[in-house]
Amino acid sequence: MHFNFPFQIFAWVGSILYALEILGTKLLSRHQVKNPWLMNFTYCGLMLIFVVPFSLHYGAGWPVLWPNLILASFFWAVGNLLYVIALYKMDLTTLSPLFNVRMGFTLLLGTLFLGEHLSVLQLLFIGLMFLGSVLVTLDEKMSFGSLTKAGVLLVVFMWLVFSLDAMFIKKTIADNGFWTATLWMFVFVQFFFLFTVPRFYKEIESLSRRAWLLILLVAVLDFVATLAVNRAYEKNISISSAIITLPLSAIMAFALSLMAPKVLEKHTAKVYTARFIGIALIVWAGIKLT
Repeated sequence: MHFNFPFQIFAWVGSILYALEILGTKLLSRHQVKNPWLMNFTYCGLMLIFVVPFSLHYGAGWPVLWPNLILASFFWAVGNLLYVIALYKMDLTTLSPLFNVRMGFTLLLGTLFLGEHLSVLQLLFIGLMFLGSVLVTLDEKMSFGSLTKAGVLLVVFMWLVFSLDAMFIKKTIADNGFWTATLWMFVFVQFFFLFTVPRFYKEIESLSRRAWLLILLVAVLDFVATLAVNRAYEKNISISSAIITLPLSAIMAFALSLMAPKVLEKHTAKVYTARFIGIALIVWAGIKLT
């Protein structure tokens, strides 16, 4: 199966669907599924069920080369788990824009491992992205101590993990083809998640039918978004990362806070002003870097 659309189209589709998936997962964490380990395993398991027949239909087979595939799967599993745990701990108006700072890590790692070069101006924009990341972590206390919160530290580690993952995804697709790489990454990721079962297995029976339906919806959004994102990464990492990590879910969360403040999050105008200045810095610097 081949599409002739520019990679930017796939990146934008992935970005929008990921924003909806993030919003849905956050709502689930607040009102339906309290255990992040259970949430992570169930929706990733559903994604695997979706991808197997889909990828086999389009020609997925036995991998030719394994090392990059296993590394991509491992970093994907670790990054996804960190993402879910951080999502349970943090506001979307903080977490979502922090995803975009991942681009700075990707560019720096590209310099170290792929032989790419960064100018002084590019380094300045990366610095502005990190400044913006400071502003989006501020709360009513307006204290920079918010940078040491557990959720923020998780995100910092997640930046590194997902940046490495993007490079290995690109490599394993080159090694094995898009559908073969996609299928086996899902298989390996769920295999790694089997080791987390002791953290939630007693809670599975307590999930309501409504919770399962919402998890299914989140899984569908994530599945389609992942296919689009992997296709974008196949052609380009830097620009794709900039589009994919746009903080669209932060905008959705802010709009929801105005309409239904008890549903998700609610802060003072001062906090949201600081956070959106941070978002503007991150997005502007990201645009300049692309």
